Amino acid sequence: MASLERPRLTPEGKIEIEQELDHLRTTKYPQLHARISEMSQEGDVSDNSEYEDVRDELNRVRSRMEEIDLLLSEAIVSSGGDSGTVAFGSTVTVVNVANGTELVYRIVSPHEANPVQKRISTTSPVGVALLGKQVGDSVTINSPNGTLTLDIRDVR
Repeated sequence: MASLERPRLTPEGKIEIEQELDHLRTTKYPQLHARISEMSQEGDVSDNSEYEDVRDELNRVRSRMEEIDLLLSEAIVSSGGDSGTVAFGSTVTVVNVANGTELVYRIVSPHEANPVQKRISTTSPVGVALLGKQVGDSVTINSPNGTLTLDIRDVR
C-alpha cells in the first residue's frame, strides 16, 4: 500500500476479506482458468470475444487476489473503540433529526464499507462527521441531497 498509514480492518472485516480471497483462489480463478483451457483446446481463439472476456475476467480476479494479499499483509486488525467516543470499529446509534428515523452504523475502513449492511467508512462524509463525537452530540452533514443532522444516541 502506497499510503503512509497502514490500512485498518475490524476482525470481522478481516474474516470477510479472507473468505473473499479463499473463494477467488479455490473457486472463481480455477473455473475461469479451466474455461480458458477449454476454449483454447476448441480451436483458434484470436477473434473470439467470449475468450477475451473470460481472459479479462481472469486478469481482474488475479489482480483482486494480489490486492487482497497486499491488504492482509499490511493491515492492522483492531476492533476499535469502547471509550464512548466514536472511533474506528464503533457501532453508533443515531437519530435523523428531520424524520426521527433511528439508524445504526458500524464505523469501518474503506476496504470494509458496505452501505447496505450499514457499515460506513471512516472517510465517508457521515463517518468523518461522527468520528470523535460522543453520546448527546449532533452532527450535520452537507450532501448533494441536502443537509442531514444526526443526534448520537449510543456508542459501543
